[in-house]
Amino acid sequence: MERQTLLFDEKRVFQFVLMEQALWLTIAAPDVMAAQFDRVAQLSLLPNVQVTVIPLGTGLDCSPLTPFALLDDSMVTIGLTASMVNLRAKEDVALYAGLFGRLSEAALPPDDVRDWLASHAARYSEAMRLSRPSA
Repeated sequence: MERQTLLFDEKRVFQFVLMEQALWLTIAAPDVMAAQFDRVAQLSLLPNVQVTVIPLGTGLDCSPLTPFALLDDSMVTIGLTASMVNLRAKEDVALYAGLFGRLSEAALPPDDVRDWLASHAARYSEAMRLSRPSA
């Protein structure tokens, strides 16, 4: 939560491209997961934050194998299972900037994401309710 405070610094600009698969990973109780969808939707209202989602079934001409973050045009951070790798070579940063651009083009428009997230929060809650064994 502490890292989220950076999102409120309007001198910084954040652009997130999320793959729908990542949003469906169940890492907490159903109510917490539904709240995560709501939180992402709330953060997307900030003037310096853009959130887009690549829905399941979207055709892609590239496939990111690991999560990554572009930090301006000077560095890309790649998340690995046991560590993070920081790349600063211009050609590496350019490669990931191109990948980010292609992923952004495949994503839903930012204006559509809040409604999409809200509907998926409701779907998640319902799916989890239905998957519980009856008493």
